[in-house]
Amino acid sequence: MERDLHDGAQARLVTIAIRLGVAREALGESGPVAQLIREAHEGAEAMVELREVIRTMYPPVLVDRGLGGALAALAARCDVPVHLDDSVREQLPAAIEAAAYFIMAEALTNVSKHAGARRANATLAREGGVLLLEVADDGVGGVDEARGTGIVGIRRRAAALDGWVSITSPTGGPTRVVVRLPCAS
Repeated sequence: MERDLHDGAQARLVTIAIRLGVAREALGESGPVAQLIREAHEGAEAMVELREVIRTMYPPVLVDRGLGGALAALAARCDVPVHLDDSVREQLPAAIEAAAYFIMAEALTNVSKHAGARRANATLAREGGVLLLEVADDGVGGVDEARGTGIVGIRRRAAALDGWVSITSPTGGPTRVVVRLPCAS
């Protein structure tokens, strides 16, 4: 998306911003027309914001490395050692890949911040028309969904794609988060 934006709409918006800048200089800074042009010029520079929004929708690492590589990078950056078991070899729909990436990122962040774990296991597998993501840790357990937004965010991302989330986290541990996302073509 970001590359398409760069090649198409961004070029047009940059042209508009340049023309508005020239008009702004020609008119000066006073008068109602100059004010409108200044506001339009500032608005046309919103391209940077748009690119940031797109990056949060589909991270560039997915384009560069694919889902498996992106998840391996997440696992490598986690403060807790993570064993990643990824058996998915085919490319999935972009929305599924993006959701899986963000769900795994949130689950591993929770392991780092809250679990008190020594290690974690992450699994990515395809079972028929369903993508299975699982993160399990050997930490203290006791996940309380009312105390934070992480699990709520995981549930929302999964629900947006008609997915399903199961969390097992008894006090004393361990914690296991299982997410199933339909991905049949």
